[in-house]
Amino acid sequence: MHNALDLAVDALATLRITRLITVDSFPPIAAAREKIQTRYEGKPVAELVGCPHCAGVWVAGGVMLARRVAPRWWSCVAVLLALAAAPSLAASAEDAALVIRESDSGRSASRWVDRVLRRHA
Repeated sequence: MHNALDLAVDALATLRITRLITVDSFPPIAAAREKIQTRYEGKPVAELVGCPHCAGVWVAGGVMLARRVAPRWWSCVAVLLALAAAPSLAASAEDAALVIRESDSGRSASRWVDRVLRRHA
């Protein structure tokens, strides 16, 4: 059994890999994703590379396997990916805050988000 820190690092690594596969605009990855979606249109693999919820399950399985088979190697890679996930999470939070601010019903939520962002700035 692994400790809570390993679990947290692996969760962030899973997030980063999943975002890279499904939504990031890094040119080689985006081109490969578009090629797969075009070539396999209507097939499960085309859906998989565009759906974070779908791909995340498979990525998590790969992360678990890597932790089991090559723990020393994976620990280094996982920390790198976890650190790379932090800016993604921050950008997602900022995007969500902007959407909330732009909606009329989000005025009180917007004030809450402002307080949270100021506290962590």
